[in-house]
Amino acid sequence: YLVVYLLQSVTFALMPLGPGSLVNDLLFFVGGTFARKHGWLERRISNQVGMPIFLLRIMVVLEATLMCYCFGRSRESEIYRIPAMLAGGIYCVDMSLVLLEFFQTYLDFENRFTKFLSDAAYTVYIVHPVFVVGVTSAWVAIYESYGNKIDWIEIYSKTPIEGLSVTVGWLASNVITMLLLWPFSWLLRKLPGLRQIL
Repeated sequence: YLVVYLLQSVTFALMPLGPGSLVNDLLFFVGGTFARKHGWLERRISNQVGMPIFLLRIMVVLEATLMCYCFGRSRESEIYRIPAMLAGGIYCVDMSLVLLEFFQTYLDFENRFTKFLSDAAYTVYIVHPVFVVGVTSAWVAIYESYGNKIDWIEIYSKTPIEGLSVTVGWLASNVITMLLLWPFSWLLRKLPGLRQIL
């Protein structure tokens, strides 16, 4: 609780370490550790979920719909935040299972590119906040250099951004982040001393 309390005053630069994502990140890290230890990812996800996989996929769509609906309504009444967060938590776990099953079923192969991605994946997981925040901050600076202004309340902004600026900014930020992040992570893990832990 102390960590969550201290992180309540995070700035934009520490966005991925906000109180909401910290609990989720820790839960998934521990879950991933258990999954590896017990070989859960070595077996088919579809054989482990206890229901037909198409039903899980339908549940993910329903959970996402409920989450979006409730978050949308929460602007009118705060009471909608509770079901939105509950649906969001269930969605996060179920969507992760659906994605794992999809990749096990349709993308279970290896070539030079997938080996590169696999080698760098853990380092990407660790260092991605620096790149996401850095590139997003650069987009904000470029956007504001054209005479626009984004008002911040700690790490949040309710400033409306008109036109294609959001779409282009999101797309450019994602592409640039990926182009920088993956090669950097692959090279970083090759450094002496880091090879064994990354």
